[in-house]
Amino acid sequence: MKSITRSLLLAATLAACAPPPQVPVPEPQTPPIFTPHSGVVPMLNDSITPDQMAQRVAQFAPATLSYNAAILAPWEKQVLEKLVQASDVLNEIYRVQVHPRLPAWRAQLAAQEGAGKQAALEYFDIMAGPWDRLRDNQPFLEVGPMPPGGGFYPLDLSKQEFESYVAAHPAEKAALAGYFTVIKRDVTDRNKLTAIPYSQAYRPQLERAAILLREAAALSQNPSLADFLRKRADAFLSNAYYASDVAWMDITGSRIEPTIGPYEVYDDVLFGYKAAFESFITVADPAASAQLEGLKSHMRELEARLPMDDKYKNTNRSFQSPIRVVDLVYNSGEARNGIQTIAFNLPNDERVIAEKGSKKVMLRNVMQAKFDKILLPIAAVVLPAETTSQIAFQPWFSNVLMHELAHGLGPQGVNKTLKERHSALEEAKADVTGLHNIGVLAERGVYDDGSAKFSVDYDAYVKANRELATEILTIQATGDYDRAGRLIEKYGRTVPAALQQAIAGLSGVAVDINPVFQRR
Repeated sequence: MKSITRSLLLAATLAACAPPPQVPVPEPQTPPIFTPHSGVVPMLNDSITPDQMAQRVAQFAPATLSYNAAILAPWEKQVLEKLVQASDVLNEIYRVQVHPRLPAWRAQLAAQEGAGKQAALEYFDIMAGPWDRLRDNQPFLEVGPMPPGGGFYPLDLSKQEFESYVAAHPAEKAALAGYFTVIKRDVTDRNKLTAIPYSQAYRPQLERAAILLREAAALSQNPSLADFLRKRADAFLSNAYYASDVAWMDITGSRIEPTIGPYEVYDDVLFGYKAAFESFITVADPAASAQLEGLKSHMRELEARLPMDDKYKNTNRSFQSPIRVVDLVYNSGEARNGIQTIAFNLPNDERVIAEKGSKKVMLRNVMQAKFDKILLPIAAVVLPAETTSQIAFQPWFSNVLMHELAHGLGPQGVNKTLKERHSALEEAKADVTGLHNIGVLAERGVYDDGSAKFSVDYDAYVKANRELATEILTIQATGDYDRAGRLIEKYGRTVPAALQQAIAGLSGVAVDINPVFQRR
């Protein structure tokens, strides 16, 4: 699970809480890609002018993400280079996971001439496709609507058809609903669905990525890093990721912290089953990481004090929860689509979580860039001067850390019951439970009580936040799909008038950063 900045929300939070090749299967045709524009890029949606396209690109402020390369030994720099190359290979896979025609569309756009071409191409890369992820996935090119199942399922597959098929073929459910399979229609019988392992569906790319990981492992002078890289290379070709997830949890003493493989299910809007490929190649700060290690000793108490019925709590699970403070060197795939991730909590495999806990990774240089270019400008617009002067980076960093710690608490492994509603509930849980946990830790002296500094009704805020945490945690614990839907409908569909007014005043503030990676 990841943290990404939803800019105004975080500004308010900051103030408030200091194989073989597959035989191609014919897919239904999408609308024609070309439209008759005069002097304008043919693919550009009729409703969007070239100037408007440029304005969308300008919402993303360029930000150079630097890291301390001077601390790295020559072998570490060589390993980083191999990992960056492997990341680019996984990005090829991710493009077809978004939509099987994505690479062809980008090539076609790049070959166009006319007003708006360069902006459209830049925005295509920022959004990882022709759909605007900031505007309910509306297309900005003439390609038709975004399929909810992306490239993971047949483009014409409905939710009802899939569920009916699984109900009629229960023995196939594990493969069909698995994290690491692509669903295709049978060549001879289009009513039959087949689950193809990623290791087969993307074999050529995964073989190239595996070679690069093994080369990086051979260069590594850190045994635990080398062990992970070899096991992850094996997983690419076997489709079995458990051993490499455990090895990732066990990386110790390494300044290089790679997270690379299929992880998050956000792009599967149909069900939230399928994991997308991505990478975060980072350099760790051991001293900063060590300062946060003491939080692990509080995890069991935080679980015990969650605001939900005791029968749903699990204080016997592993709470190792290593915490890493890192600087991002490079990312790819799902990690680079639209809004940039500032922290993440992985793996998502419930077996690994039960045995080893989960690792919290804080992307410090990304957070700093967003703080400088987005949150401070927002605060200057929507907060009173006496509050703005108190805003600092560290309280926000702590808030994000609490969000990530909260992912490892409470009900786990409920994505198959809550389906496409799971991601929204899980991120909301991490937000509200993280704030609840700050209060618990403040009682233990881990954090200072800063309530006197906040221009909010602190008692009312804490009470409302705890009630919302209880509701979300209970929905997850019971796997109540319908109740989850009602909660999302209640809180996720409308924006209060006061908030709309505040957002209207932020037109000059960047929505997010457009990362510029330090030259290697």
